[in-house]
Amino acid sequence: MEVGVKAWAENTRTGERAHVASAYLVFVAIDAEGNRQRVPELRPETADEIRRYEGALRRRQNREAEAAQRKQAKIESRAQQQL
Repeated sequence: MEVGVKAWAENTRTGERAHVASAYLVFVAIDAEGNRQRVPELRPETADEIRRYEGALRRRQNREAEAAQRKQAKIESRAQQQL
């Protein structure tokens, strides 16, 4: 599950608010043994839900691609060290 978070700072004297940070948090369901567990897939219905769902899919694909690149770089680094 991906959750979007926004953090705001507020000047308590003036009431002025400013956006200071945004992030996406990813949560993974686990079973009693600590293994990943599938959960029912979300079915977006509204245009906003579909937009957010597609954005989450793109971010997941990017995370997976970056993880694969890091893994490959680690393999290549170890191979170089053995030469």
